[in-house]
Amino acid sequence: MKAELNSHKDQKISTIGIVGGGKVGLQLLQLFTSNSLTRLLYIVDKDPQAPAISAAQKQNLAVYTDLSEAVQTTPVDYVFEVTGSARVAEILHQHLDCSQTQIITHDMAYILIKTIDENHQKTSGMVLNDILSIKKEIESSLEAMQRTLEGIKQTTSDLRYLSLNARIEAARAGEHGRGFDVVAQQVDSSAQSVRDMTAEISQVNANIAAVLEQIEASLQKLN
Repeated sequence: MKAELNSHKDQKISTIGIVGGGKVGLQLLQLFTSNSLTRLLYIVDKDPQAPAISAAQKQNLAVYTDLSEAVQTTPVDYVFEVTGSARVAEILHQHLDCSQTQIITHDMAYILIKTIDENHQKTSGMVLNDILSIKKEIESSLEAMQRTLEGIKQTTSDLRYLSLNARIEAARAGEHGRGFDVVAQQVDSSAQSVRDMTAEISQVNANIAAVLEQIEASLQKLN
């Protein structure tokens, strides 16, 4: 485990620049700012209101509206060109062909994002299916438990009814029925205790069902 941790520390952190502040640029921003092996240094877009520009400003990342200024001011290991503009690609090559910076084209960036999205959806779908399968099993168990609880409730109801009749008969028997009356009272008390426990178990079952619904709703948001 220690050697594994050291290997992570030795890995080089790659610096990134993104050219294009649209949807793909925003997706790349979210990807690289959550990755421990990359450091996003800037985003460029001629539109200062572009989605990725706004998001970058909220995270205090450098933003530029001038491409030439960005690549000359802030050297990076990789530049992701996600505008698809031939003119933008030309400017990048003019400034970076003699540098160590690698240019990731619009098509390659799109393939990267698409692959990540598909893998994310596939993984989310698998997790959701597993959770739904578990949910069905738990629901089936809860239904069986509920049927058992209903049977217990009916039995305790019958016991309380018999206890009441026994106490009436004990009262009629007078002194000879006093001992039987004590037993009848204990049966009634035990039946009430069982009823209270079944009510608590029913509430626990309801809570479990509610939690399962919350988990399913949360997983649906991943799709």
